[in-house]
Amino acid sequence: MNIPQNSRMTKKTQTGFSLLEALVALVILSIGLLGLAAFQYKVMRNSEIARARAIVSYFSEEMIGNAATDSDNIATKYTVSEKECTENTESSFCNNWKSRLTAEVPNLANISASYESSTGEYTITVSWKIRPNDSTTHSYTSTTNLLLSKNPNTAPS
Repeated sequence: MNIPQNSRMTKKTQTGFSLLEALVALVILSIGLLGLAAFQYKVMRNSEIARARAIVSYFSEEMIGNAATDSDNIATKYTVSEKECTENTESSFCNNWKSRLTAEVPNLANISASYESSTGEYTITVSWKIRPNDSTTHSYTSTTNLLLSKNPNTAPS
């Protein structure tokens, strides 16, 4: 039986080709796994940011709710400037609120809460970093109108 000459050459030139295929497959798999690891890192980082934003939102709404129910004392008990409460007593709601917020979001950059009595606008801004050495500062601002009528039978104008 005669074997055609070109089939012998093909067989001879293909030796070791499966090793090259395995190396290429390994490189492609490695690149894919590195991409998956980078994706997982981004997902975890975004999850940390979302968690902090949800906590800050909750605490901001808590402060707004308390300020709204104690409308006579908004300017004295519920304002914060440069992380310092206006009513700076240890037992004040504001200091308690601030310490609980700091425990949940440890890398706070700034907290401010202000009330404009002429317009009734109450604004809370909280800025934080996910990690102390981050270059990005995240911020959440909540503004509401707390111009409340003293007479419960009359609607605010």
